[in-house]
Amino acid sequence: CDTGQRMILVFDSEDKFVDKFGHPKSCNPLDVAIAGDELLVADASGGEVEVWSKTGEVLRVIGRKGSGPDEMENPTNLDLGPDNRIYVTDSFLQTIKVYDLEGNFVDTIGGPGQAIGRFRRPKGIAVDPNGVVYIADAVHDTIQIFNSTGNLLMVLGTPGDKPYSMGIPAAISI
Repeated sequence: CDTGQRMILVFDSEDKFVDKFGHPKSCNPLDVAIAGDELLVADASGGEVEVWSKTGEVLRVIGRKGSGPDEMENPTNLDLGPDNRIYVTDSFLQTIKVYDLEGNFVDTIGGPGQAIGRFRRPKGIAVDPNGVVYIADAVHDTIQIFNSTGNLLMVLGTPGDKPYSMGIPAAISI
């Protein structure tokens, strides 16, 4: 995702530029995940996840802008779990929204707050092959780990200057 151009750039396995596509007047892509032949695109300004073909055609939209239980204000990162659920961080609402591939709302993980299991600015997200969800919180300076039903399992890191401390974690990969 190139947020400056508001486009997705495509490179081959040898790092050669292949193509770019997007909808710069209507979509601000911040993150992308692949689901079969489809691209899941976090549209920060639109408050939704757009599902694109691999040529950039919008196939459907998941979620909508708002602050309701099934809505998003600022989706920043996403990942696809082994259960084919889409896990989306919403930095403004300070939650993780969960949808199925058809776009149906499934659940919310976390919510705003200082306590463990709550978020201040969730950013990067990754789901492992067992459905365990890892979320980088850029204000708490931690990685919070949840099972697929949203129960907190553990927390990694802490603010500060210790060897295990983090400073504004923004991404995570499994």
